[in-house]
Amino acid sequence: MLKSNPKVVLVVFDGLRPDAINEGDTPNIYRFLGEGRWFRNARSVFPSLTRVASASIATGAYPRQHGIVGNTFHHPTFEPHRPFDSGILEDVVRMENEGERLVSVPTFSELVAMAGKRMAIVHGGGIGSTVTLAPKARDNGHWVYSAHGRNGSLTPEVVAEMERKFGPAPDRSLPLFAVIDRVAGVATEHVLPEVRPDVALFWFPEPDTSSHYIGISAPETLSVLKRCDAHFGRILDTLDRLKIADETTVILLSDHGHISVPKQIDLFDVLAKANFPTALEANDESCLLGIRGRYGGLRLVHRDNRVRSEVVRWLQNQPFVDHLFTADRNGVEGEVPGTFSLKLVGLDHYRSPDIAFVLKSFLEPDSSNRNGWGYSAGEVPVYGGTHGGLHPNELNIVLAVREGRRRDGRDISTPAGLIDVAPTVLDCLGISAAPSMLGSSLLGEFDREASDGNRTRDFVVGTKSFEQSVRIWEEGGRVYIKDGIAQ
Repeated sequence: MLKSNPKVVLVVFDGLRPDAINEGDTPNIYRFLGEGRWFRNARSVFPSLTRVASASIATGAYPRQHGIVGNTFHHPTFEPHRPFDSGILEDVVRMENEGERLVSVPTFSELVAMAGKRMAIVHGGGIGSTVTLAPKARDNGHWVYSAHGRNGSLTPEVVAEMERKFGPAPDRSLPLFAVIDRVAGVATEHVLPEVRPDVALFWFPEPDTSSHYIGISAPETLSVLKRCDAHFGRILDTLDRLKIADETTVILLSDHGHISVPKQIDLFDVLAKANFPTALEANDESCLLGIRGRYGGLRLVHRDNRVRSEVVRWLQNQPFVDHLFTADRNGVEGEVPGTFSLKLVGLDHYRSPDIAFVLKSFLEPDSSNRNGWGYSAGEVPVYGGTHGGLHPNELNIVLAVREGRRRDGRDISTPAGLIDVAPTVLDCLGISAAPSMLGSSLLGEFDREASDGNRTRDFVVGTKSFEQSVRIWEEGGRVYIKDGIAQ
C-alpha cells in the first residue's frame, strides 16, 4: 500500500562485499539486514565497474540499453581517437548538446522529476559515477553535491552552498575518512532535514578506494568500513529524529565486489611485442585502441576483421586471459570462433569494443584467506583489490530493502540485482517504470524464496586451446549474470 507521503533513501557503499558484514565490525548494517529483506544472490552487471553499475542503478537496464559500457570507452564517432571519460564534464555537456544522450535510456531521476518530485544526491565517489546516476540533474531541478568540489558537479551552485556550510572539498588521502564524513554530514545535517527530497541517494566511496590501493583485508580498510557503518547508523537515526522513518523505504546496496591482485600484466606491452601495437589514443603506429583494466576493451583503428581474428586467436593462447567477447553471431557465440557474444552478457551497444576481455581469476583463497584473486593490468598495486570481471566475488553485491518501520527480516535467495533498484524506487513513489527498465520492484514478487527450478543456464564456448564459461540466472523474465570462470 502506497504511503501518504512516501520517501526513498538509497545508501551505496562502493565495493562492499557481503562477506565483509558481521555483527562486530558493521553492527548497523548487520542489524538492518536482519530487519529488512536481504537479497543474498544479488548481482552487479558486466563489466562490474562503478560507472557501468551506477548507470544500471539509474536506468534499471544493462549496458546494452544505457550505453555506459565501461568507466571509459572509445566512442566510435564522438572523439573516436581518444577514450571518452564521463568524468570530464565538458565532454558530457558537449555530447548532450550535440544531441546524443550520455545515458541512452531514461533514468529513474528523470521519471521522478516528471512526476513533480525531487531528488537529492550526495556523492563521495568519482565524478563520472555522479554524472551517470543523473545526467540531466540540472534540467530536472535535482540537488546534487559532489565531494570533488564545484568542478565535479552539474549543479556547482549546490556544491558552493555546501562548502560555505561545511568547508572546502574534503581531503582525499587514504583511507577516505574525510570524504565519508562529509557525505554523512551533508546527508544528515542538510539534505534530510532541510532539502527534504522525495528521493535521496548517499554514495560512500569506501570500502572501494581503500580496497583498491591498500588491500581488501587491510586494517585500514576495515577501519574505514567501520566508520561507514557508523554513518549508516547515523542516517537511520536521522530518519527517526525527523519522524520520517515510517514513510521512508531504505535501500542499502553496493555496486560491485572485489578480488585481490597478486599478479599484474601490461597488456599493451605484450600486445605490442606480438606485433599488435596498442595505444590509449590513436597514433600512426597503433592498430588497436585499448582500455586497460581487469576488464578492458580493444577497438580496431581500421575496420579489419582479419586483424580482429588474429588478435583474438593470440589472446586465446595467453595464460592470463579468462574471457573474450565479440559481436553477436547467434545470441551465445561471438563472430570470432571461441568467443562469447557481447549480447549474451548485455554488452552489445554501438559504443562497445570490438574485442572485450577479462583477465584471469581464480576461486581459491587469496593470501588473507578471502576467496578470489586474479590479474590486473597495473591500474592498482599488487595485493590491492580489483573488479570489472565475472568472478562471483566481483558480481555478488549487497542489496537489502526495509519499508518504513516494517521489520519482516528475511534472507531471500531469489536472484536479484542492480537492474531492480530503479523499478523499486519508482514503485515506492507510485510512478510507473519506463519500458526500457528490465528489472522488477523488490517490494512485490520478490517477497518469496527461490525454488529449485531450471533457472541457471550454463554456457561454454571455446577452441582446442581455450575454453570459457558463463552462468546466467533467468527469473521471472529477468536475467542476471551469476558468474563466469574460464575452464
